[in-house]
Amino acid sequence: MPGVKRVGIIYNFRSAVSVTMAQALHTRLSANWDTWLCPTDDAGEKLALQEVHDTDVIVTVGGDGTILKTFRMIYPLAIPLLGVNTGRVGFMTEIDSSVALSQVPRYLGKELRLERRATITGEISPAPGSGRQPFVLHALNDIVVGRREVARVAHVETSVDRGFITTYRADAVIVSTATGSTGYAFACGGPIMYPESQELLLVPVSPHLSMSNPLLVSPSGVVELRLISQYPGLASADGQVDHELETGDVVRISRGEAMVLFLRDAPPSAFYATLTQRLQPR
Repeated sequence: MPGVKRVGIIYNFRSAVSVTMAQALHTRLSANWDTWLCPTDDAGEKLALQEVHDTDVIVTVGGDGTILKTFRMIYPLAIPLLGVNTGRVGFMTEIDSSVALSQVPRYLGKELRLERRATITGEISPAPGSGRQPFVLHALNDIVVGRREVARVAHVETSVDRGFITTYRADAVIVSTATGSTGYAFACGGPIMYPESQELLLVPVSPHLSMSNPLLVSPSGVVELRLISQYPGLASADGQVDHELETGDVVRISRGEAMVLFLRDAPPSAFYATLTQRLQPR
């Protein structure tokens, strides 16, 4: 990618393979680029906040979870990501770890395609009179609103653009991006969306006596989820940030202002060519 001067490497600190690969990449890249290195732990997050603003590309070393963590560390900056896969599936990653030491430098010096992926934002409004403060969630994959206790069913009153759809009686309701459509939403019966799709996907999780079909929502649409069950609930962003909900709380989910950029060498059709391969159990 011509013009790259500064490169960040963010790695999964829990994976020995990722740690070793990240250190080797840092040594390799430092010969030609100003390079910084940090883990995905709390200390790494603080370091990344200091380093990201003048960084041209970030190389992630891990799996999709590492990319989701990196998204939180750099949001809302649109810094291109180049994923090295040391995980199990790696839907979002680009390069296998077996060829990373030779391929990452090649990618950094080549003109590449930028794949632009949508994000979503969830604005949480506490029930009137609760005394609690509003809260905002940002997600690359999905925002899930559901039960907090395993033995309970969440009742979630659901509207799109202020038009009432249904009240789900379910374990949870997922609002997903195209990126998240290959994750939790897919496991719950949702369709796989093209990566650069801007629509939102609405999928109930184990609905009980309520509508079970997935619903595709316009890119400009707003999904409103109101917890009306008498039991506490939870709103979760990408399975990494949780916020407790009480009866009457509302989560308004819309497409985020920020985009996430991925460096890609192959044409867009490669997504379909590798789809079945990546869905195979490992």
